[in-house]
Amino acid sequence: MVAAALALSHGSGPSTANSAVIAAGSETIDISNFAYSPASVTVRVGTTITFTNEESVEHTATSNIEGLFATGTLDKGQSVRLKMNKVGTFSYHCSFHAFMHGTIKVVS
Repeated sequence: MVAAALALSHGSGPSTANSAVIAAGSETIDISNFAYSPASVTVRVGTTITFTNEESVEHTATSNIEGLFATGTLDKGQSVRLKMNKVGTFSYHCSFHAFMHGTIKVVS
C-alpha cells in the first residue's frame, strides 16, 4: 500500500443527495467492474481515502486537474491512500479507461 498526502485547494460546494458525509477518518473506494465504487463520495477535511483495485486489469485514479493527484498504476489487489487536506470538489478518471469517472467532495 502506498500513502500520499494531498494539499488540495479548489472551491467548495454543498453535499449532494447521492453521497453521505462521513466524519473525518477513512473512506474506501473499490475499483471493480470497470467502475469506482462508490463513484461519488463526500468526506470531511482530513479524511484518508483508500483506492483498491479489485480487478485483474490495471487502473488508476487520476485527477482531472493535471498534477493534482494520481494513484499511479494499480494492479489487482494493490491499494493507495490519499489524505484529503483541503475543501473542494475533485473529479478523477482512470488513465487507461477514459469512461471511468469519480468525484470526491471534501467539506469542512
